[in-house]
Amino acid sequence: MNQNPSILVIDANIFLTGINFNLFKGKLYTTPSIIQEIEVKRYKKKNLNILMKIHAAINSNKLIIKTPERKYIQKVENKSKLTGDYKALSIADVELIALTL
Repeated sequence: MNQNPSILVIDANIFLTGINFNLFKGKLYTTPSIIQEIEVKRYKKKNLNILMKIHAAINSNKLIIKTPERKYIQKVENKSKLTGDYKALSIADVELIALTL
């Protein structure tokens, strides 16, 4: 049987744990806004080791940074307004959910 490699879409929290990216099979995806959350100036020095791991994963094509298509962002915004969650979601949250779609 031919199995597709796994694809995981990950949030900032998984990065902040200092996880070893090699523990995951397949590709990891996230958005630029998630990386920006980690690179916030006031935490950048604290997160230096994490950022080094992230950049190594990017350079080895293990981690792919991708901006979701606008149509998926719009879909998430519309659905979250219907459920009442829209005001609780950050831009990074919306983009990450849209990327998952």
